[in-house]
Amino acid sequence: MRKVCLAVAMMASMSAQAAESYTIDPTHTYPNFEINHLGFSTMHGRFDKTSGKLTIDWAKNTGSVDITIDAGSVSTGMKKRDDHLMSPDFLNAAEFPEITYQSTKVMINKDKSAKVEGNLTIMGVSKPVTLTVASINCGD
Repeated sequence: MRKVCLAVAMMASMSAQAAESYTIDPTHTYPNFEINHLGFSTMHGRFDKTSGKLTIDWAKNTGSVDITIDAGSVSTGMKKRDDHLMSPDFLNAAEFPEITYQSTKVMINKDKSAKVEGNLTIMGVSKPVTLTVASINCGD
């Protein structure tokens, strides 16, 4: 009986350890966006300050994502446009300094691509957003 209990305890601890947690590397993580400008050009931008946590359970092909973006770190290559994007007209970064994304469901494919469903919160308003992840690359 003792051997069975030990085996069950070992299996339980193995499945509990299957999930791996990673801290988002702020020096290599830049959420980016592009916006069509009046149908004539595409404006590209990114956020320079990001933090968060990623948990992956490879055994179950699932995980979680919790990201915080500094709304005041928007960068488009033009200071005047960046200031306008941070104004109450768009992100209102003074009143709402953080943009967050929290996953509700993560589905990891065998090729390490993923579909992530979650809630994006901008200016205190949360909306469901599904992200398509081309490749998951994590390390120590």
